[in-house]
Formats: sequence, structure tokens, C-alpha cells
Amino acid sequence: MKLANGLIDFFINVLTFYRDFFKKTYPVAMIFSLFTVVAACLLLLNVPENFGIELRKSGFITQIFKHASSGGTYYIIDLYKIIYLLVCSFFAIGFIKAFYSGNFSLHSMILRLKGDDVFNILFAAIIAGAIDVAMYFMMYNLSTRNLFDEWLWYVLYEVRTYIPLLIFAIAVTRSIFATEVKFRLKHLGLVFACAWLFYVFSYRFAILYKTVFASIMLIPLSFGDTKFIVELILTIPILAFYMIGFTSVFTYPLGFYRLKELNNTESQGNDDAYFENDDRDIKYED
Repeated sequence: MKLANGLIDFFINVLTFYRDFFKKTYPVAMIFSLFTVVAACLLLLNVPENFGIELRKSGFITQIFKHASSGGTYYIIDLYKIIYLLVCSFFAIGFIKAFYSGNFSLHSMILRLKGDDVFNILFAAIIAGAIDVAMYFMMYNLSTRNLFDEWLWYVLYEVRTYIPLLIFAIAVTRSIFATEVKFRLKHLGLVFACAWLFYVFSYRFAILYKTVFASIMLIPLSFGDTKFIVELILTIPILAFYMIGFTSVFTYPLGFYRLKELNNTESQGNDDAYFENDDRDIKYED
């Protein structure tokens, strides 16, 4: 599958997800997003006071897309993106496994998560978190006076930004499909391209929300904890909106490749189930 065709199909897939499943899954996505905001509040208890003040000014919604650590100190709030993607992964697995039953309730999606699913996603979160910490200190130790080091700093910055998406996409795909999943470099390249597209869209939408909509709604409130708490609450619907899109990022690029492989296998007489816990076999056409 050519990259251009893959990106076009991904774009269509994202729009289809929002068109067909937004109303059905958005309430559950709101609940999942609430968990991430609570986790963020706990992480914020362990950041310097001056950073907390700066975060109140810049807005919490952009924290998913920024790196806060500086001065040789790793701020634990940088792990919030990992936690958010972890929750998105659970949502994606529950969504796909509940797809054929048509029951997208919170109870149904959670019950469809197996112990192996939880282990895969938690393991992915640990790996992603460790890489994030390592990348930060590698970037910090680079000299900005050297042109090669400056170039390497930007490369590491991009890797630090997008490698968690790739790790969680692999973990989600392994959880969804019953058989062992093997990928080629071109498939991982498609994941990166799809993640980059949705990530850039999400970031620009977050900036628009923060500077235009949230700023107007928060005008009556003075600067302080109350305003920040209200902003956190207003962030939940946006995080839930993103969660549905990240489901497509995690499941489409690698999942499409895997379904093609399974279809080819079925054509040779293998009738193994495509997904774990499916109530019936589903055939996909390329």
C-alpha cells in the first residue's frame, strides 16, 4: 500500500469514525477523559510552583503537546501525555471489541478488556515513559553550539513527541488481533505519518480552543486556582473529542495491514477468528 493511498484512507477512516460513532462513544470518552484530568491534577502536585503559575497562563489543554521539563530537571507532568495515550489505548481496545455487538456503554467496553490487554498497554506505557525520560536527558546534554548537536536535538525532539504514539499503536494492535502481529518498516512509517497528521490537527485545534473559546468563557473569572479548575473541566470535552480520533490512529494503520494479511490467509482456507472475543467472523475487503 502506497503511503499516499494509506494517508487518504486514514483521513476517510477518521471522518467515518466521527460520523458513525461520535454520538455513541462520546459519553464514554468523556468519562475516560475525566480520569486523565484527575491524573493530571495529581501530577501537578509534584511540579515547582513557578511552573504551576506558568501552566495556568499557557493553559492545560496544550500540555499534551508540549514538554515542560527544563534546566536538567525532568518534571513528572511530562508523563501526562503518556497517561492520556494509555487511557486512549484502553478506550480504543474496548471500542473495537465492542464494535460488533453495537453496545458502546462504559460497562460493556471495560468488561471486554482482558488481563493481557491491560498488561500490554501498561507495559507500553512503561516503555514510553522510560524513553521520554531518556530522550529528555539526551537532549539536555547536547551542545547547542555544535550544528550537528543542534540538528540531533531537533531529531530527538520529534522522536520524543511521536514515539509514544507508535508504541501504543503497536500495543493496541497486538491486543486487538488474536494472532501474533509482525510489521514492516513501511507499516510503522504509515503509523508515524497518520499520527503526525492527527497530532498537528489536535495541536492547532487546542490553540484555537484556548485562545478563542476558553479565553472568552473564562473572562469573568480572575486569575487563580478557581479559573484553572474551571479550565480543567472545560478541557474534558476536548480530550474526549481527541480520544475518538486517536482510536483511529491506533487501530487503522497497523490494523488495516493486519486485516489484509488475515484476508489472504482466509482465502487459503484458514478460518481462525480475526479478533479476540468476537461473537461472529467478519470479512473485510481491501
